[in-house]
Amino acid sequence: MKKNDSAILLEIEKLKDDVKRLVQLLRSTEEYKEFAENANLMNDDVRFLKNVHKEKGTNKNFKLWAEQRKLKSEFENFFWIPTDAFKYANDFRIKYQGNFTEEIIESLLFELNKIWKEKHEKSIAKLKSKYESSITNIKQQYTSSNVQSNIVNQKVISRLRDQVTKTNKELKNSK
Repeated sequence: MKKNDSAILLEIEKLKDDVKRLVQLLRSTEEYKEFAENANLMNDDVRFLKNVHKEKGTNKNFKLWAEQRKLKSEFENFFWIPTDAFKYANDFRIKYQGNFTEEIIESLLFELNKIWKEKHEKSIAKLKSKYESSITNIKQQYTSSNVQSNIVNQKVISRLRDQVTKTNKELKNSK
């Protein structure tokens, strides 16, 4: 590896770290929280589709379509994809030098589908873990509150029984 190549790799790593930090900062904003969560589900390994954004970002039909589906964050999620998907598509383009047959296109779509499926499964696993943890926490709180409630109720019942017993004795003694 040349000295220049290692400098480029260092710069790439720095940029990746910068992007991760920026995504963390976005998580704290209300308008980009949804986007940041999406990026988090892809392990912050995302790529912006600048050319598609130029075409679709100002396209009234696209905006109308997104508004009808109540999509938020200025439709930002549409323009970010897993980096793996872009890398594969670019490698595919180079490999076949732009000569695409129906079989080649199907192969591209198949491989991209695998990438998206893998990302989707990881996303579901993270969400499942997050919600299972929340459910466990809520169950523990519920159980704890029930136990505390039962203890308080037992003490109140015991106190009331003692008062009834005392009152009955006082009544008996007063006769």
